[in-house]
This record gives sequence, C-alpha cells and structure tokens, in this order.
Amino acid sequence: MPESAAAFWKCINTAEADDPGALAAVGCLRAISTILESVSRLPHLFEQIEPTLFPIMRRMLTSDGQDVYEEVLEIVSYMTFYSPKISMNMWSLWPLMMEALADGAIDYFPNILVPLDNYMSRSTEHDLNYHG
Repeated sequence: MPESAAAFWKCINTAEADDPGALAAVGCLRAISTILESVSRLPHLFEQIEPTLFPIMRRMLTSDGQDVYEEVLEIVSYMTFYSPKISMNMWSLWPLMMEALADGAIDYFPNILVPLDNYMSRSTEHDLNYHG
C-alpha cells in the first residue's frame, strides 16, 4: 500500500491536466481501491493503512482533486465501511465532502452518498452529536 500511495504522489506532483501523469494518478487510486477491497476481511489493516491514505483523501477532496473525486470517494467509502472505527481524521473529511457538494460536485452526489451513509450508520450517537 505505501508503494501505491508513493506512486500516486509522484504522479500527481508531476501531472498536468491532460497529461499521462494524471492518468497514472487515477490508475494508482484505482489500484489502492482494489487493494482495499481485497483486504476487506481484515478490518484491523484499515487502521494501519489510514495514516498512509489520509493525506491523499484530504487533499483530493478539495478542488485539487476534482478530476479524481470518484476514485477518492471510493477509497473513503472503503475506509469508513471496513475500518473497525471511524477515526477523528476520517471525520475531518466530512466537511470537505459537504464543501465539495456546495462548490459544484453535485455530479458526484451518488459517490458521496456512500461514505456519508457509512458515517451515519456506523457512528455512535456521541459521534453524530459531536460532528453533526
């Protein structure tokens, strides 16, 4: 997983809008999703993977990541569904998703709906009161 994340950062730092680096970055995110799907039966790994993936999710849920929202939201969906607990870091992504919707990412509403449902259905009343 760290190799996929490192490859993503390398691609994103050298990519421009329509260049092959941008396509490679999307490929890296898809590879990360495939890995997350393959380890879904090992929820304890998600807590270990989160520190590596969190910076990617945080940055790409801003306007910097408009071209990869779909892929990043899939990763957020895996992280909020399979991880034993939704961490405070993962909760910090909620406002970014709400801001993205307000800023025109409405086309991604179906993609955003999945992690939002995970936050709501997997959180305790305390979590919902604190963050909502």
